[in-house]
Amino acid sequence: MTFKEQDYDELRKIKKEYNRSIKKFIESFIESGYYCVEVEDEERIYNNNNDLRTTLYNSIKRNNFNVKVFMLNGKVYLKRK
Repeated sequence: MTFKEQDYDELRKIKKEYNRSIKKFIESFIESGYYCVEVEDEERIYNNNNDLRTTLYNSIKRNNFNVKVFMLNGKVYLKRK
């Protein structure tokens, strides 16, 4: 194992950017008019689809969006309530 010094403030900015992009993503789903969509992590930001689902769920809960996130057969979906 080795240590590599990191700038904590820069790491926090990266995390905040992810949170903002997730919020914008959910808002764009709401504006799209679709009832149900599959969400794909094309950028490979998340380790697995469960991490993606959890992140979406937390953002939906935090921002009181009228949207439901769920998994079916290992895939992540967003649906209007």
